[in-house]
Amino acid sequence: MTARQDRALVLVQIGRPLALGLVKLGIGLALAASGFLGIFALASALGLVSLVWIAPLAVWLIWWACRLIPDGFSDATVRLLYGRVLPPRAMTIDRQGVRYSGEYAGAATGTFDIDVPWSSISDAGFRPGPGDYNWFCFDIQTDLPQPGPQLRQAVMDAGRAGMVVQIEQNWIAAEVGDDSTVAERRIMSNMFWFGTPLAVNLGTCRRARPARIDAALRRWAPTGLRCDSQEPEWWHPPLLDRLLR
Repeated sequence: MTARQDRALVLVQIGRPLALGLVKLGIGLALAASGFLGIFALASALGLVSLVWIAPLAVWLIWWACRLIPDGFSDATVRLLYGRVLPPRAMTIDRQGVRYSGEYAGAATGTFDIDVPWSSISDAGFRPGPGDYNWFCFDIQTDLPQPGPQLRQAVMDAGRAGMVVQIEQNWIAAEVGDDSTVAERRIMSNMFWFGTPLAVNLGTCRRARPARIDAALRRWAPTGLRCDSQEPEWWHPPLLDRLLR
């Protein structure tokens, strides 16, 4: 095994700064204005027949606006409410096991919230989570609290993303208090969504192709633990898609 192959795999889930949220919001509003106003302007100038080729372009612009406006607004709102850009979270995979940090300050610190050997990990796989992404999870035995069946049913019945987030935040506050750290809240958020503290959104991690993680698991993990994405083998989240989630 080469030194490069033996190197730990660090999956750093990057947060999105306030500026990016404002840029997306501005671009979304501009696209929406272009789509709606462009139809009327060109139809007035060229006649109603021009709608045949104007309408598809306008619909495409409005579709992008519908993605960018709520996404940029939520980014900006979260950053303004927190008052600062939150530190990233990270999961480290190596020959010893899996380590998780809710407030990642760099590998040199050697500080992790959870450190689990391979012998304590029972399963791994993708599960649906916040952000319309399948998050990659490792299952472990833990004494951390989990939402009961009634709360999970309430989440399913809520439907709207904003209501689900409020249910999640209320549950976390009830379990760890309003004065808990960012790391504690993130770990509890993982418990709320996945039933395990070890979960990461690969869509917002750099160089986090499922095939790369699967290769690391084949080297170090017990037989049966794999990172099998539901997407085709060649797929990895494109840069634009990472910025939109």
